[in-house]
Amino acid sequence: LLEQLFDLVPEMAFFLKDGSGRYVAINQSLATRHGLQSKLEAIGKTPREICPGEFGLVPTEQDAAVLATGRP
Repeated sequence: LLEQLFDLVPEMAFFLKDGSGRYVAINQSLATRHGLQSKLEAIGKTPREICPGEFGLVPTEQDAAVLATGRP
């Protein structure tokens, strides 16, 4: 339901990740920003797998820090 709600807000990137930093849900805006044809292309992947270079590395490092410390 949240995924459908956030599909209606194109100026916002929405995602949920599992404990390993893999996407479990994203909105269409995030898929479009990364040049994906379908939201399903991101499911099960990490930011590094769908974003080239530093653009994918930063969120991966941020996820690791949050999981290690428990702080956002």
